[in-house]
Amino acid sequence: KATRFRLLETVKAYAEDRLVDAGEAVTARNRHLAHFHGLAMSEGRKVLGSLDVGVRLRHDCPNIVAAFETAADHDQWVTAGELLTGSQCAFHLDLRMIEASNALTRAVPHLAQIDSDVHGCVTTQIWYVSIVLTDFASAVAAAHALRHSPLSEFRSIGWGVAAFMMAFAGRRSADELLSRAEHERSTPDPHSATPLSDAHAVAGWIMLVSHQTVAFLDGDFERSRDLSLELGRLSRTSILSESVQEAALSQVLLGQPELALATVAQLDEFEFPFNDGTQVRALAHLALGDADTATSYIRRMAARAATGVFPAESNDAMFLLAALTHHEGNDDAARRLVFSAGDGRVPGSKGFSRHLAKQLGIIDEYTADVAALYVPGNPHGPMGTTRSLHALRAELARRGWA
Repeated sequence: KATRFRLLETVKAYAEDRLVDAGEAVTARNRHLAHFHGLAMSEGRKVLGSLDVGVRLRHDCPNIVAAFETAADHDQWVTAGELLTGSQCAFHLDLRMIEASNALTRAVPHLAQIDSDVHGCVTTQIWYVSIVLTDFASAVAAAHALRHSPLSEFRSIGWGVAAFMMAFAGRRSADELLSRAEHERSTPDPHSATPLSDAHAVAGWIMLVSHQTVAFLDGDFERSRDLSLELGRLSRTSILSESVQEAALSQVLLGQPELALATVAQLDEFEFPFNDGTQVRALAHLALGDADTATSYIRRMAARAATGVFPAESNDAMFLLAALTHHEGNDDAARRLVFSAGDGRVPGSKGFSRHLAKQLGIIDEYTADVAALYVPGNPHGPMGTTRSLHALRAELARRGWA
């Protein structure tokens, strides 16, 4: 790994003052912007960004934000949008999703009349970041904007993400939306600037994600595994972490825990701080009868989730604790944990929660409980996150893990 150096804030402020005094501040900022824009765009325009670019820039998010401010201050919105979309995976890897969301949201209204391709990339990333942050209102708004893009491939993405959200919510009427997505994708707009982006490919990936989500929630783990593995082969973007984990989780539920551990090991090269495969590794080791190793993974994820930093991770941690409690033979306690957990944070944990509820004989009651969480004004937060966070902290205290 390359050695990196930092300036003390006081030294940095002094140096900036001297640049201003010398009349060189504007030139320095423009060079800084050009440098990081070049790095972000090293693979061209990317709708979801490149993981390889993200790995190179993961420690440079403050530099990306500073460069974005320079571009924004001079109304260089195409440059600003390209900078953000090219470096998006760096924000994902460095857990700066709120910063990414704020910058993307600031840029998007300036791009609609300037560059439809970059506007579509930025809007797609707003949708993705909003899903990660469980900000469903913003995700719905972004999907709506994509469906009204002047470019057919972004309209295809819009219909595809709408289908995904419908499947994610457990509804089975996504077929019509996917048909609209396929129609738009098969009739590309000749005026599109998409040779500089991967919009056509992303539209196809999003459709695969929707089909995979339906398969997982239906308990068709073989189809879910196959679609997830295909996504992992096709996409070297942020969605790789979800697709690899869901392939591995499908393998666990198919009785293939050794394969699951090998599959999820693909994530190790990226050092994901979140979506790192901890949940899958815990369940795989439980399936192998190695409760001690499983417990170490569960404690790690539960401690991280109990901070509340990662939206709805407490839900998934509660499912792990319920699975561990079931493994320990205390099904009454496991049922209580499931009912306190809310809904799964991602399709994989949604599918696993329903699988566990079936094992515990409470699937009908659990499904009704989850449905109530999506009624407007429910007091437990999106997906029951507030309830699950309180329950998680209580369970950690009960186990002496707090």
